[in-house]
Parts: sequence; structure tokens; C-alpha cells
Amino acid sequence: MGRRSRTLLTDQPVRFITTTFNKWQAILIDESYFKILTDSLNFMSSKYQTDVLSYVFMPNHIHLVLFFSKPAQVSDYMRDFKKFTSGELRRKLLADNKTELLKELETSVGRYKIWMERFDDFVIRNAKSVHTKINYIHQNPVRKNLAASPAEYNYSSARFYESEEAGAVKVTHFLEAMGAANQYSYGQITY
Repeated sequence: MGRRSRTLLTDQPVRFITTTFNKWQAILIDESYFKILTDSLNFMSSKYQTDVLSYVFMPNHIHLVLFFSKPAQVSDYMRDFKKFTSGELRRKLLADNKTELLKELETSVGRYKIWMERFDDFVIRNAKSVHTKINYIHQNPVRKNLAASPAEYNYSSARFYESEEAGAVKVTHFLEAMGAANQYSYGQITY
């Protein structure tokens, strides 16, 4: 059967990605654990020529909105990100003697599983939908009572969108990445 009028999803550059720590464990317990993720996200984005449009690191899961210059590399990007951060987080948990948490992450063969197997990957087709997803993920820490407002939470791109303040992760404004600044006028993102 032909693909007439169908879109191949692997060709779509903007993705909303969610991935969760094994058993929904709160692994990101202090600044040093979050730093492992920020450093790895910056490295992977450079390696894969990908723009981070938005992110939030929650203690037990993460959300990303990414713009891929080569959309077919989504799986490679996430495989490398999760593989590297798994090793680093496991070493950090062992060094910090987090025995109770490590017991929860231990598999039947005596290894530690940091991330759940898969990740959720949704295609975003327009700037309005990107804006909606960005607002959703920036509100996550507020909904979970980790911050009074999105910009108060240190582990997200909310502050960048409110005041253009650079954070630990290099963020590209979604309008710039999508080339939509002249086509899409939404104003400043509000919460």
C-alpha cells in the first residue's frame, strides 16, 4: 500500500519525550544527581545536533521537548543518554551509600536498573502545540509542590522562558528553532 498523504513520523523534528526512573524511584535527590543529567543532556544535544527547546527534571522522571536536525536519531539519542546517565547515577548512589534506594533498583541478577526500559516519544507538529507542552512540563514542579512557581524550580527551562536567563542546560527558544518567529505570534510564555 502506498504512503499517499501520510507522514512518516521519523521525519518529524520536534519531539516531546518522557522517560521515568525504574519503579518511579526518586533518584534525583540533590544537586549532584541533577548535574549528571544536565551535563549529559548538553553533551548529547551537541553530539546529535539537537536543540533542547524545553526540559524539566523531576525527582522520578524527566520531560524533554527536543528539535532534532536528524529526526531519525531519536532512539540513538535516548539510548546514549540513558546508558551514560545510568552508569553515572549508579556509581553516585553506590558512592553515597544509598543502600535502601539501591535495593529498590536491584534486579534478580544483582544489577541495578536505573531507568525504565522505554521512553514515550510524541511528535509535535506546530508551534502552538510546542507552547502547550512547554507550559505543561514547566507546571510539573508546581503541581508536585516542589516550587511555588515554574521559574523557582532550578531544574527546568522555565526561567529561560520567563527572563531569558541561561541555566545549566543550553536551551533554544522554540520559535527560533522552528523558524516560526515570523509565522507564529504567541507572545511571551505565561504561566
